[in-house]
Amino acid sequence: MKVVILNPGHFPSLDPGAIGNGLNEADITLKLANLIHSKSAQYNFETVIVHENELSDICTKANQYTNANLFLSLHINSASSTTATGFESFVYSVEAEKFRNIIHAKLASFLEYYGFPDRGQKTASFYVLKNTSMPAILTENLFISCFDDAKKLKDEKFLNDLADIYCQGIAEALYGINVVSNCNNKEGKEDMEKISITIPDWANEAIEWALGAGLITTEEGSEDFYRLITILYRYHNKFND
Repeated sequence: MKVVILNPGHFPSLDPGAIGNGLNEADITLKLANLIHSKSAQYNFETVIVHENELSDICTKANQYTNANLFLSLHINSASSTTATGFESFVYSVEAEKFRNIIHAKLASFLEYYGFPDRGQKTASFYVLKNTSMPAILTENLFISCFDDAKKLKDEKFLNDLADIYCQGIAEALYGINVVSNCNNKEGKEDMEKISITIPDWANEAIEWALGAGLITTEEGSEDFYRLITILYRYHNKFND
């Protein structure tokens, strides 16, 4: 399988990273990395978590994995303004762009659904982006300093769904296949020819409602299909409470 190095930004007890609204960046990034790690086999790629306090140690350890296809550093943003919000991603090398474009699009679409803006795809000379030997991406997942962002970051289901979206984006970036939801892990099948589509957890109730109301005749569809049905379901509930 393809190999992805996951780096949870900052280090609990030594460097908590950004702090705000009762949260520490280091705790959230570690939780998110562990969730992605636990789900990765379902999407037919392998993850290695590299978690060190010193930036040089992170890069040295990551570069030991000469078979790694991608390095992904997870962070939570912060700002002096409590209204700053949204998602953004960074690369340093042109080589990383093709991976970042796909992963960013998946994440931005998911977060915009919850009202969090896409702050863009950016270039930066961050240490871990310049000093890793494989294509490297750094993401800033919402703002710990914003109450609404922090509220979502405290939501276990939201983090679980976010980890799924990360896995979908990574799988598509690595294999060139658009993954709607969990795919069956087939040992040794790096080309992921057979994909089993399942309804995302966040769309289950909406799909059940739409089927019962006769609005749709199948529960299978694209990610946009699931989002559209979920939006209709929420409007239905809003005006029929």
